Order: sequence, then structure tokens, then C-alpha cells
Amino acid sequence: MRNRVRRLVVVGSILGELRVHVPNQPEPGGSVRAERNVAQAGGCFRTVATARRLGLPAVLVGRVGEDPTGKLMQAALKRENIDIAVPATAGEHGYTVVAIDCEGVASSIEIAGVEATLTREEIDHVLIEPGDAVLVLGSDLVSEQTGAAICEWIRDGGPGEATLVFAPGRLMSDIPDAVFDMVLRRTDILTTDRTEFALLTGVTEAQDRPDAAMRLLETLAPSAVLLGRVAGEGCWLVTAEGGTWFASPSSPSSPTDCGATQECRLSAHLGIFLAELARLDDPLQAARIATIGWTQVPGPQRPWVTSIGPDRAQLEQLVAAADAAQDALPSSTAVTDRPSGRP
Repeated sequence: MRNRVRRLVVVGSILGELRVHVPNQPEPGGSVRAERNVAQAGGCFRTVATARRLGLPAVLVGRVGEDPTGKLMQAALKRENIDIAVPATAGEHGYTVVAIDCEGVASSIEIAGVEATLTREEIDHVLIEPGDAVLVLGSDLVSEQTGAAICEWIRDGGPGEATLVFAPGRLMSDIPDAVFDMVLRRTDILTTDRTEFALLTGVTEAQDRPDAAMRLLETLAPSAVLLGRVAGEGCWLVTAEGGTWFASPSSPSSPTDCGATQECRLSAHLGIFLAELARLDDPLQAARIATIGWTQVPGPQRPWVTSIGPDRAQLEQLVAAADAAQDALPSSTAVTDRPSGRP
């Protein structure tokens, strides 16, 4: 870690999202009728909005369109007090279509828009300070124009002494190897879920993951941390000294927790972690609190709303309840001793 975090800066994009609820996923070449749909802010919006609700100032260094989706994005960002550093851009804003079936399994299609046309000059216009946590998404690195601008900016030392947070995502295999390696070398916080960890390392067996995690850590910046999030189970924080597992407190579950709800909670977990890292300057405590707080993030089912993490008062209540219940306290294990199936 470099400096204490004081602001979250997203360099890249926040997509819109059209969620449709379907009885089942269509077969290849088939079709299915959606029961309902909702348009909302998507992408990393849940992460940023969660961090902002917990008191961490946030700014988007990215383009937002002026079409209906762009207006929706502008309103959502304004509602959550997230600043937009780049003036609104004429044109259509990109969005993701997410189809969620009755078992909570989600399939998605991403449609790019003006957010994929960010320029190096627009990034340079924003002063990045040592106390910033700069969030970069793998999906933006895949974008031809935005990706090139971000990569050039990182390569030229644009982040300075800020903390670079990299979320490679499921599209990481589409990122050119040279670009991927360069971004990893500058990364201070690498955040993945279990599937992404396997894509990064090629390791799927539990007994092989500790060594793989330490090897992965060696590809990052000095003093970097790896934040492995396992929806429904907990969080795994790895540093040069080893790894610590924080188990999620028990919480009410539903059939949809296997899919879409878990994705919402994974996004909110990172937001809580970054906000608590800013407040406490302690990655271990930030990970512990985030793993308590994400269990109460609502899913996208009923009611169908943008799923954002708890505010400060709600989070404090959750932590107090977890601390009071000894059987719900997160348990820590060394990386070599962590239970099977955790990343």
C-alpha cells in the first residue's frame, strides 16, 4: 500500500444496465419472454455508490452520454453525490443487458457507447493525488480507445503515488498480454472473485491456491494486496506475509443467492472495503468489516432496485451485531490452512 486513501477515482466507465427477469435462459437460437425489466446504473456503480454512502468522496473520470441512458446515469451519479469530471458527451451511453432467470443465474451482453471513447487528454485534466484510490476495470482495457488512453496514462506514470485498484473481471482474457502485465506491475490492490482468480492463475484446486496467490502477488507492485471475494462465503486477503480468511456471518438466503444477488454483493463488498480502508488505514480490518456488511446487500429480485451496500449507521449496526455474536465472528486462517474451496 502506498498512502492512506482519501478519495475514490474511477478512471474509465460506469455502464448503464437493463435487467430483465426471465423464467429461464433461452436456448441457443431460441427466445424467451421477459416478465419485467428495469433500467438502472450498472457496472461498477454499486461499488462506487457503496463507498460514497460510507463517506468516501468519489469521482468518475469517464464519459457519460446525453441520451436517455446517459441521463439516467447522470441522475444516478448525482443522487449518490458522485462527481463527474468529464463534461457530458453527445451520443448514446453504453449499457449491459442482464437476463436473470428464476434460479438467479444471470447472462449478460455489453453494448458500448460514448463511455468507450475516453481520451488521454480527458484523463490528464483531472489531478490525481497521493491519497486517491484509482479504480481501473478490465472491461475498460478491452475497449480500443478508452483502453489505449488508460494504458498510456498508467505507463507514463499518471497515477503517481495514488493507490491503483485493478478489477480485471471476466473479460481479462481479451486484454493483450503486454497491457495486462504492465497494469499488474502497477497494481496495489488486485481484486478478484473465485472464477477470476482461476482465470488469472490457471489454478482451480484448493490445495494449489496458496502458492498461486503468492506467485500472483509477486507480479504486482511492492506491498500490494490481493482481495479475493467469494460470494456467499467470505473474503480472502493476501499480503506478502500470508493470507487471512474472513468468513461471512450467516444471513438469510434464497434460491436467487446463487447468482445475481451474489454479483451485487461482490460489487458492494469492494465499495465497503475501500471506504473502510480510507477510514481505518488497515486492510485486514477493512476486509473483515466488508465481509460483515455485504451479507445485507439486497439482490436484484424483489424489490427490483439498484443494489447498494449499507450506509454508515447500518454498517455499524451490522458490525456490532457480528461482534456480539461470537459464532458469527470472522475466523482467520493462514493461507496454507484455509478451508477447501476458498480462493
